[in-house]
Amino acid sequence: MLMPDKTRSHIISKHGPDSGTKGIGRFTRSSIEMLDELVAETVQYDAVRNVTGAVYNIFERKFTHIVGTDADGADTKWNRVYASYLGVILSSHPF
Repeated sequence: MLMPDKTRSHIISKHGPDSGTKGIGRFTRSSIEMLDELVAETVQYDAVRNVTGAVYNIFERKFTHIVGTDADGADTKWNRVYASYLGVILSSHPF
């Protein structure tokens, strides 16, 4: 799958550890440093979940280590990736 630079920038600015956005999942610094690998592993090893009427697929994976915090600020091992049907990564965040 392809992750455009625009998507990577969005993920880092909105879901990075220094994001000022409230009520969202945030990656740890180490997860941001390994973002490509984290996203690739989520997509590669987990089953796709289709959403009725959506133009994207959702992939979810529980890692063995903490990848970030969820929307409530609690540590989480879960990551979610949104990808178009054409294989383009649209977003990713811990949950």
